[in-house]
Amino acid sequence: MTQMDEKKKILKEVGFVYVGSILFCVFLGILRFFIPFLRNNLSFFFAVLFIYLPIIVLRRQRRSPSDYGISFDRLSKAFKWLGIVIIVVFPLYIIGNHLWQVAIVGAHLNIRPQNFLRWPAELESESVIRDDITRGKGFHLAVFQEHLILAWRDIDEKGLIIDLKVEHAGQPHSSLTDIKGFQEQPQKHFISSHTEDVLELKIFPGDSSRIIIPFLDVDQFQLSLIDFDGQKSEVPVFMGEYYLESHDNPIEYRRSIGWLLMLLLVQIVMIGLPEELFYRGYIQGRLNDYYRKNWKIGTLEIKPSIVLASILFALGHLAVVPSPERLAVFFPSLLFGWMKEKTGNIVAPLIFHGLCNVLSIILAKQYFI
Repeated sequence: MTQMDEKKKILKEVGFVYVGSILFCVFLGILRFFIPFLRNNLSFFFAVLFIYLPIIVLRRQRRSPSDYGISFDRLSKAFKWLGIVIIVVFPLYIIGNHLWQVAIVGAHLNIRPQNFLRWPAELESESVIRDDITRGKGFHLAVFQEHLILAWRDIDEKGLIIDLKVEHAGQPHSSLTDIKGFQEQPQKHFISSHTEDVLELKIFPGDSSRIIIPFLDVDQFQLSLIDFDGQKSEVPVFMGEYYLESHDNPIEYRRSIGWLLMLLLVQIVMIGLPEELFYRGYIQGRLNDYYRKNWKIGTLEIKPSIVLASILFALGHLAVVPSPERLAVFFPSLLFGWMKEKTGNIVAPLIFHGLCNVLSIILAKQYFI
């Protein structure tokens, strides 16, 4: 096989793997609107695809993944450069993000302990805006963007009294008097009494509705359900995105910092590892086989594989979530590519990738409009 034939084979292979993967991701992205299980586990399916497909293709070509940096050797060198890049880049990013938030967005910085605390994952939901969050008879509670959502459908003949008590972290900026109906007029007739820290809802048999309550400064809450006879209610209670059933009454929750560890794990294992293996390990590695020489701009030499892999990285993000802002990932992708070439494997860029995502999420929680 001539060198030209080999290059054509590489382009065809990379093109097939890339386009096929993106089309499959788009297809899954469409299906998620119809299949709740897929919507709740979409990142897992993306991760499996991006990890296994490149390895399968390389092995079918009788090539070792380790030759493309898909390995965990030379860790000392990887962590050395990881530390250097973090020390140089993170302070610059923090300063730049602050200037953007203040001068462009018009937000103000407010660092406080509550910003680092979140509710347990089983309470959180992203579907309450898109869907009817009650899947049948019963009571549902979920947290969405610092609001508590209470929803109910077809309450049985015994009726239901909801007693909600909260504890605020410091001076409250919102209270249980700030209640709104959801996609409907405020349902004042459900509210039998309320103060800053206590809310009582009286739900009559057959009622179906939902309300949202600001929860920005709430540190913990207790929710009791009793029927009109004064007995503990047997109405089924479901929580969060996954409709987990609670058998506690009263139900008690408090914020904690445990989500940070889970966030770090998810961003490194479910985001950083598959994306860096796919783009920096496989695509950038195979493009290195195609481009034997660097591009020259004056005295500056640029690896074409880094630039092209970064373009494909940005277009892949745009295809899954069609927003021009997604193209901005091109710029950190250049740094991820450089780190891979500098260390010889994907360890440093995959960890740095995950840490960048975690930092951006934490910083976003420190600014308020």
